[in-house]
Amino acid sequence: VGILIKKCSMHQSKVDNELCFRHDASGKLVCIMTIHVDDLKIAGEHWVVQELLKILEQEFGELTIERGTFTNCGVQHIQNPITKEITLDQVDFLSKLRTIEHPQLSTGTSEEKCIAALHQLFISLLGAIAYVTHTRVDVMVFIVALQRQNHNPEVQHVRRLNKLLRWVQRNPKKLSYKRFPAKESHLRIVSDAAFKKETEKGHCLRGALYLRAPGDTTESFVATLKETIVHVLDWACKSQRHVTRSTFSAELLSGGDAVDQGMLMSQLMHELAHGPM
Repeated sequence: VGILIKKCSMHQSKVDNELCFRHDASGKLVCIMTIHVDDLKIAGEHWVVQELLKILEQEFGELTIERGTFTNCGVQHIQNPITKEITLDQVDFLSKLRTIEHPQLSTGTSEEKCIAALHQLFISLLGAIAYVTHTRVDVMVFIVALQRQNHNPEVQHVRRLNKLLRWVQRNPKKLSYKRFPAKESHLRIVSDAAFKKETEKGHCLRGALYLRAPGDTTESFVATLKETIVHVLDWACKSQRHVTRSTFSAELLSGGDAVDQGMLMSQLMHELAHGPM
């Protein structure tokens, strides 16, 4: 990061230290870059990217460079050379996962506790499936529900995990980022929560989507997004941080948490549009 700042005129985001960007003298964004150990992902004006790569190679030696189609942090990136549309997926990663095979799955009852060997297999596969939440936003709620059973799973939870894996493999999905229809944009946050009153435990789940939507007028803030191109920036699916005793409190607290994260997302969008704060 020090090399990027001192020699490449890059700036670190105040929200995420692993995100760096560069603006020209007029304030136009000309380069953006993410860093994860030695995996770098770069986008920007061709001459700026070439200059950046040259400096990095002088410092660290020859780099392995992939363009257009590549895998970064386990996520497959594909850019259409004509439309410039980009898709993100983990289809190949998912295809290599295998369902759990164990005698207890055939002989055990649903409520029977998993023996140590089956428990270990459950933890291993669940961890692998949890990694696909980088792109599979649609199944996060089921993964979070199974993660609650990590410490003491029953046979039925292993069967559900196998069922979930088979479903995501049969239904591959990609995150798509098409060319944005408007110069101006705003942050749209969709928050939701679920409340279930139980005798022993009051589990409550919250979730949120953070979307870049077109327009910056009052009308665009409330316009329907049904047939509009939007960019999915971030998402959340986790347990409530506070005790809730009703649907109203669950929704209210979920909305508050969504806005907290939204403030950081809004700051990040501002940095990319106007430079470091």
